[in-house]
Amino acid sequence: MNRTLEQARTSIEQQAFDLLETVNDATSLASQFELGSLNIYEDRRAGWHHKYSLEALVRVMYVREFTGYPWKKLHDHISEDGRAIKLGFDPQKFANGQSAPARTTLSRAWNEYFGPELKRYISNTATWVLELAHEQGNPLGMRSLEPEDKSDVSEVGEKQYTRKKIREVTQEMKQLAYPAIELGRPDEETRYHDNAFLDLCVLMSLQNLAAEDGTTIYGDTTTRENGSPDGDTVLHWFKQLKRKKIVGFVDDCIGRMIKPAKRHLEFTRPADVAIDITYLAYYPDKDEVVLFTEEDEEMVQGTPDSKEYELCYKIATCCIVGENVKFTLGVEPVPLGHSMGKIVRSLIWKAKKHVSIDTVYADRGFDAADVIRSLNEAGVDYVIPRRKTSRVKNFIRQMEHEVEVEQNYAIYGDIDGDATNARAETNFVAVPKRNANEDDDKVEETIGFVTNKDVDDEIRLDRVEAKGIVDRYRRRWGIENSYRSIKQFLAWTTSKEYSVRLFYFAFAVLLYNMWLLVDFLVQVSLDNPEEYRRKPRMTAKRFLNVAIEEVGVD
Repeated sequence: MNRTLEQARTSIEQQAFDLLETVNDATSLASQFELGSLNIYEDRRAGWHHKYSLEALVRVMYVREFTGYPWKKLHDHISEDGRAIKLGFDPQKFANGQSAPARTTLSRAWNEYFGPELKRYISNTATWVLELAHEQGNPLGMRSLEPEDKSDVSEVGEKQYTRKKIREVTQEMKQLAYPAIELGRPDEETRYHDNAFLDLCVLMSLQNLAAEDGTTIYGDTTTRENGSPDGDTVLHWFKQLKRKKIVGFVDDCIGRMIKPAKRHLEFTRPADVAIDITYLAYYPDKDEVVLFTEEDEEMVQGTPDSKEYELCYKIATCCIVGENVKFTLGVEPVPLGHSMGKIVRSLIWKAKKHVSIDTVYADRGFDAADVIRSLNEAGVDYVIPRRKTSRVKNFIRQMEHEVEVEQNYAIYGDIDGDATNARAETNFVAVPKRNANEDDDKVEETIGFVTNKDVDDEIRLDRVEAKGIVDRYRRRWGIENSYRSIKQFLAWTTSKEYSVRLFYFAFAVLLYNMWLLVDFLVQVSLDNPEEYRRKPRMTAKRFLNVAIEEVGVD
């Protein structure tokens, strides 16, 4: 049953109707509640809350109800970013060096001092507000990502649980993401709702269909009264989308997906991230390049020699790698001749909105002065292999040890906003690459890396530590599997118009992220040891097969 303002029996419920239109996190919501009616509740211990106001303590209990945090995590949460003060606590009353009331103060307030009527009021109104948020597609009400204890479940039970979570997460993520995607269609007098276009795009992505086949299948399966728009209509509206608009909605959707996940899943540790380029092949008709729009002219460009095609679109992405969820954090189209330093700066900024960054990894395509300058200015650690220039080869020839370091190593090149052939400074490390057989000590070749980490080669221990730092680079190649997986979610198209290709790729990223969230949730719920979580427990194919059932259900 959808909640209405008339059914909001309490002041809190009435306030929630207005606040949830613009607020989507627990602290911001609770801090804006007007609590003037609290004087009607019996105070079980007169004067007990003299140190902190009753209103502030009630607000923090709403945060606890909204998030489900245990006391320690609740205390950690309100201790950060001035949240306790935002909730109404007086900072002058905090203990020395503290930024929130003591954890025991919070638990005692609820367990010993709040009367049953007040606790019931908070719990009931919080449940009502969460249900309202859920109906409105507000991240605060997303419950599908809450882990459950399934450690003792049977193999059959595991399959049933996995199937249930795929269905639940698919539905909730649709509620979260769809409002962020604006197709630019008229608001009134249209035969098809925007959601019909988006459901259709999900179907095309999950089954690798072109628009014509996708509209036929969607028309046969949807429960929507008007069926499916035709393929030409779908492509017409996708072609109208501008690059900036597509990037904007995918960034917004990534944020909407991560926000509820961070309440329950392990996004707390600093993450290693990798920046990479994805190439989308561009095949001209009869060897003639036809560029439809100014954006096409700006985006079609040549490929590396290793590719089987000569022209492509390039899209840069930033993805978590290593032991955390391999989640895509940002997408940036790469225009022809554009500064890669600017691209990297933008991706790092996007990633920092969601996670704390440990180390940034990138391949030799990012071995450039403007990238190094951007990473240094962003204040993040990085490891990037160097191209084998004559300078690098000379360094390797003169090495006296297996591992050697040159500190304050200069790289020159064009840097945006600086003189031509400007200088960027880093450290250079040369390390051996051994035979793939771990029992074979033979060094195949020596490879150079640049890094701003603290490296030295003065003594053997320094050299061992320097080698260990760059050896972690191998972990970033988990991203190669990520991009192969993303392409499993790409809708098929022969369109050469950039807006269509970018829109499909953006949609694939969102579905890929959804798959990883479900997989990680299942592994946490099954109490799968962390060392085994590096590999998905649930294949992308299984996710695709179950998620497709949710498309077209109103």
